[in-house]
Amino acid sequence: MNLRIEEQCFRFRISKEELKKLLAGEALKQKSILSESSILIINIISKTQTDILSLVFVNNHMTLSVQKAAIEDLYNTLPSREGIQSSQDVRNEQALQLILEVDIRTQKRRK
Repeated sequence: MNLRIEEQCFRFRISKEELKKLLAGEALKQKSILSESSILIINIISKTQTDILSLVFVNNHMTLSVQKAAIEDLYNTLPSREGIQSSQDVRNEQALQLILEVDIRTQKRRK
């Protein structure tokens, strides 16, 4: 799992194997130690929900929830550079762009 952060945009990139885990209902988890007293835990989970993508921060956990139907659609369109995109309101004047992509270049290199 890779996370790219730009102004008002969080882009998550996962492998095809990680996408298969999400399809099977497994959560993806990555831990980054930032300092002796700070750890960031990033989770990606599949949910049956109305929002295609939603991002929640609680303490040191960042969790991206992905609609199960959107994960299935993404899997069925592989290989494709298209991912899942959504925006999440954070203030009246701003929205946070959320993107989940599958790294298809990794698949081509492994073949």
